[in-house]
Amino acid sequence: MTREPVLFQTGDIRISRRCLQVLGAINLHPLSLIVRHEVGDWGDLDDGQRAANVEALAVRNTIVSRYRPAEGIDLWVITQDDRVWTWILLSDEGW
Repeated sequence: MTREPVLFQTGDIRISRRCLQVLGAINLHPLSLIVRHEVGDWGDLDDGQRAANVEALAVRNTIVSRYRPAEGIDLWVITQDDRVWTWILLSDEGW
């Protein structure tokens, strides 16, 4: 099985406690979201947000993905511009 190439480094992964509980409840491992994020599967973004991510790859800005893995669950995966940290958060936790 081949895997898409990684487009950027995610750095250390941070996840909120509440988000981890929600993912556990739906049996979704957080690393599956990280894999999607780092290969450019940015989930539920509009065209403008996707274009911003493509530009962010070139100029090292923040890269953002949004996933809705189940009804009522809205998640953000955010890699900082310096690529030191990537956060996984519920949408209502802010960033």
